[in-house]
Amino acid sequence: MRGKVLAVLTALCIASAVARSQDVQLGAIDPDSPSLDETMRNLAQRALSAPDNADAAERLANRVPLELATRQYRQALTDLDALRKLRPAAETGNAAAPSIAFRIYAAAKARQLSRGESFASAYIASYPQTLAPFDNRIAFDVSWFLGRLPVVNERFFRRTLQQYNAASKLSVAQTASLLRDYVWWRASLEFSPVLHDATDADDARRYVVDQDVRVRTADGATVTAILVRPRAGSRQTTLLNFSIYARLNSLDEARRTASYGYAGVLGFSRGKYHSRDAAIPWEHDGDDARALIQWIAGQRWSDGRVGMYGGSYNGFVQWSVAKHLPSAVKAMMPSVPTDPGVSGPMEGNIFPSYQYRFVPYVTKGSMLDEQGNDDMAHWRALDKAWYVSGRAYRDLDVIDGTPNPLYRRLLDHPSYDDYWKRLMPQGEEFARINIPVLATAGYYEGGQLGARRLFEDHHRYNPNADHTIVLGPYSHGGAQNQSEPVVDGYEVDPAATLDVWALRYAWFDHIFKGKPRPELLKNAVNYEVSGANVWRHVASFDAMSDSTLQLYLTNTGSGRSLAASPSSGTSTDLVVDLADRSDVDWLPPTSNVLSSLDTHNALAFVSEPLPRDTEVTGILRLMLDVECNKKDMDLVVRVYEQRASGDYLQLSMPYMQRVSYLRDRSRRQLLQPGTRTLLRLEYPGPLARLVKAGGRLVVLLGVQKQRDAQINYGTGKDVSDETMADAGEPLRVRVFGSSYATFPIASSH
Repeated sequence: MRGKVLAVLTALCIASAVARSQDVQLGAIDPDSPSLDETMRNLAQRALSAPDNADAAERLANRVPLELATRQYRQALTDLDALRKLRPAAETGNAAAPSIAFRIYAAAKARQLSRGESFASAYIASYPQTLAPFDNRIAFDVSWFLGRLPVVNERFFRRTLQQYNAASKLSVAQTASLLRDYVWWRASLEFSPVLHDATDADDARRYVVDQDVRVRTADGATVTAILVRPRAGSRQTTLLNFSIYARLNSLDEARRTASYGYAGVLGFSRGKYHSRDAAIPWEHDGDDARALIQWIAGQRWSDGRVGMYGGSYNGFVQWSVAKHLPSAVKAMMPSVPTDPGVSGPMEGNIFPSYQYRFVPYVTKGSMLDEQGNDDMAHWRALDKAWYVSGRAYRDLDVIDGTPNPLYRRLLDHPSYDDYWKRLMPQGEEFARINIPVLATAGYYEGGQLGARRLFEDHHRYNPNADHTIVLGPYSHGGAQNQSEPVVDGYEVDPAATLDVWALRYAWFDHIFKGKPRPELLKNAVNYEVSGANVWRHVASFDAMSDSTLQLYLTNTGSGRSLAASPSSGTSTDLVVDLADRSDVDWLPPTSNVLSSLDTHNALAFVSEPLPRDTEVTGILRLMLDVECNKKDMDLVVRVYEQRASGDYLQLSMPYMQRVSYLRDRSRRQLLQPGTRTLLRLEYPGPLARLVKAGGRLVVLLGVQKQRDAQINYGTGKDVSDETMADAGEPLRVRVFGSSYATFPIASSH
């Protein structure tokens, strides 16, 4: 027995000594020191001499960044080759991109030193040579990985350094992680200036590239496009993304599509990229995209079939094309689609001010005005100046000192009139759309309203519509590209992880190449239930729930609540002084997780704790029994779960609505001041949340009054023309206890 104990103690002592021997002395590192390179090189040398008890593959992975930091480029190449043999699965597909990117850099540095040539020429030569054995998919993933800006790489390094800087010692693996971020930052400073030349050299053998496609439209304008198509193969199917967002890295989008074996075309709105016409958002994109589609279908390399994709504004273009669908278009994938007049540039018939800056962003010059758009100090100052002045919303450009006639044109259409309707399919026009459609949207982004309206109208007018939608806890960007693990403070379920890019090409491969339908697309509506970490698949939005929980917005002696029974004899008053500007610095919280509710200009109604886990999935509906002293008002509704921990989780984007357009967004119907009326509100997109037992449901009912959107003073005049002089007495909204919220419940899961 003593021998066994002694053996165990001896083993523990040896393990402890080994563990200590793996530690690397860190010391304080100043990322802004002029001697940072030397400091990091010394750290790498110490780590290389320290024992590393990881397995063979992990040791090699740890050594590579250390060798690069100490300028052992040949040895780094040898170890990268050995690592690929030990980890063949991890060295294929997009997972291979980082190690291949390191291999290119190491090869270029080794060539530079051995031949005495410049790094630029060495990198341009090493790039296609290193990528030669790899297919187009991996080559694109490498170029995408390399395209990350040096300033972003620096941010990663500083974040890792901050994480480790408090420690006096690091393991070899931790040291390698720190050096990996450092080396990549410093390497990107070297190769970024020549990256385009390097990728062009590799593209030349893989693709036919035309960055100056020009097509005349029926009215004599010019639209331009970028074309990238594989050299291999004969006639090819085209995937088209038509966009107003002309960026310097636009070639990447077409190259990504070509890497999947399609002809990739990125078309641009008139006035953008190489077009010299006036850039005008919304009004011409459908016709202009159809002209480009006709050109594509007529090319010798085209098989005559076109699929369309793209998100937000680019999603709108697809539906605008579908209004008069060309025969060449066989499928489309609109992610988070803008639905002009419904979900942008106005939402609930309310114009938010970010749309004011959208116009110069996309019309000032042939490319995007990134510098002007990113000048948030200017836009915040403009919002404040307008808000404090009390001037008409239509005077924004006068206050700004820069004419914005296109935005004024939008303000001339506060109703969903023919100006908007001519842009998108309406009524029976949906019946003629008989191509497969795949939409993606998120609970935390405004595109869900357009995605839902288009999905439901398509199925309403075309019962056989092949229209599928994917929904989850995504932001506007995440729902059209790649989902984020944290969305404005909310840590999403692992199951919700979604690569929209991968889904896109898997779905188009199903449509055009006969490959299996993506597993996620099991029914027409596919959605992740937040908190449950599961996906559900149903035929419609209504099918998401099979029962309801009706809770009344009451005000009893114990305060406001969401109660199981109405209190018809009670009411709650919300009073908002529309002329008050003391809140000029207030904006609603942007985080999805709050420690406390912000009830500025709002009333909070909170339920009792739920007795059991409850899956709240589907469309939330409210019936508000109200009396208002104005002819109109702008309401905003937010819905939360108050978790057992006490914090508040927002379950969806806020819902904004001008009440006079509640019954019909095309025709304004004013309130009768002092008269009770019933307002039927329906949340723009679905909720999908498993509320744990003990959690509470919260409805925050408020009035829209802030510096970055129109203010409805309630006179009945065009809201864009109202001024602070129209405010009159404070807005008073009386909410009677017979008002209720109907929460959709999935009780069968």
